[in-house]
Amino acid sequence: FLMNQTELLNKIASLLGGRAAEQTVFNEVSTGAHNDLAKATDIARSMVIEYGMSDKLGQVYLKGEPTAQFLQPGLRKSREYSEETARIIDEEVRKIIDKQYEVALDILKDKQGLLKKAAQVLLQKEKISGSELEEIIASDRQSS
Repeated sequence: FLMNQTELLNKIASLLGGRAAEQTVFNEVSTGAHNDLAKATDIARSMVIEYGMSDKLGQVYLKGEPTAQFLQPGLRKSREYSEETARIIDEEVRKIIDKQYEVALDILKDKQGLLKKAAQVLLQKEKISGSELEEIIASDRQSS
């Protein structure tokens, strides 16, 4: 389905929220958010190589299908762009991820009270349901 650039960036920030919460609460990250990190990276990479949402690379589609190089051992696959372009793609992906991680951290700093309440529930039960989280948010709004 159709998503604009702002929606994609917000999705990345949301996916990085668990990792950012670990950093905020425990001052370190764990392997727990690895799937979210992979999804966030996939979205950022798609923004750069498929959707033309990179300032440095501009309005280009670079995904392409890998092609086999029959003259090299192991039938390695090559891409249709240069090492320099690959380096820029990696930089742009990293820039998007880093910026959205900062966005997630800023949101969590702003909502530190909610984060602590949710963390207390998680430490006791290891899981929190959507309705439990909604209750925490509602109680925070009432006390504000």
